[in-house]
Amino acid sequence: MFDLKFARRLVVCAALALAVLVPAGASYGSAETGTFPIGDGVPATDPIDLSFTCLGPGAVGTITVVESGSGHFTENGPPAFGFHARGSSTQNYRMDFVDGRYVIGVSQFRFSFNATGDALIGDAFEGQDHSALYDSSGDLLGPVTVHDNGHVVYEDLNHDNEPDAGDMIKVTLDNFWVRCG
Repeated sequence: MFDLKFARRLVVCAALALAVLVPAGASYGSAETGTFPIGDGVPATDPIDLSFTCLGPGAVGTITVVESGSGHFTENGPPAFGFHARGSSTQNYRMDFVDGRYVIGVSQFRFSFNATGDALIGDAFEGQDHSALYDSSGDLLGPVTVHDNGHVVYEDLNHDNEPDAGDMIKVTLDNFWVRCG
């Protein structure tokens, strides 16, 4: 199955960045706002298996992604905790397959989510990337469209109404498909 940790890593990075950036000592009843970077410009490589798609059995290999973007957060409380984050990211990627073919593409992703108290808060995401498939000689074989959708869930594990490093941010892929041509 396709390893999607690269595809939505930004949501996890954003959530972790928020946990670090939200000051624990906010005054009573005040709102804290700030921005956070997404991605560090360093290429990340992960295994990929798209052999179950229209690309066929040779579509196993690695994907290299460079991500950049930014986000904004607003946190208010106490007494009631409210948290909102939004941002966008661009992921430039290259998939290299064992049969010599490769895909070059760009993924753009926007997200936002809200949390109140220690409730589980979810947000859906959907992506559609238009990429190009090349043979081992660099000749264009045709377009490839990658679709995915899923959801993000935040849970305040220690119920302190603050985003902490130990809190759970879970990204779940619900559907993934590739269309060739």
